[in-house]
Amino acid sequence: MYNLAEHPLSMRAVASVLLQQALVEAASGPSGCGECAGNSHKAVLYRVAPTVFLPAKEQPAVCLRLEKTTRAQPWIYPVRSFKSAAALNDWIMALARGQGPDGKDLYARCVDTCSPQYQFLVTPEGESLAVQTQVQCGLARDVKSDEYRVSTTLRRQCDVPPEAALAAPH
Repeated sequence: MYNLAEHPLSMRAVASVLLQQALVEAASGPSGCGECAGNSHKAVLYRVAPTVFLPAKEQPAVCLRLEKTTRAQPWIYPVRSFKSAAALNDWIMALARGQGPDGKDLYARCVDTCSPQYQFLVTPEGESLAVQTQVQCGLARDVKSDEYRVSTTLRRQCDVPPEAALAAPH
């Protein structure tokens, strides 16, 4: 109900604040790559997953199978680009609700009562945000609980020019 009413304590509102704070941190300060030989980039690793699942004996067989296969090989969606964190958050909410082309695809694949778990790698690119999405379809969550684990991690990456990589000791 909180999500429908867009309450400040809703999953949508809390996740939006966490993502926005992480993006601000990614955009500020040094890259943290020290003596990086090439360009440096910052990205935000943003994860969302339920925390309370049905007991093993109540799990549908399809969810157990999908949990095993997508843990080993998550579903990867094409990189998407968004003009703002708000537009990204709208897309994430649509995905999570089975709306839009990606959401419909996800719910066609993550069937029954199986619960998706999301990992988004959000990279600022100029005035927009590029997003790589991985989804693990897994165990059915206990719908009596609305608890989710939402986390952000700042990821720093240094690109090394090919000539520097060749000159590095092996």
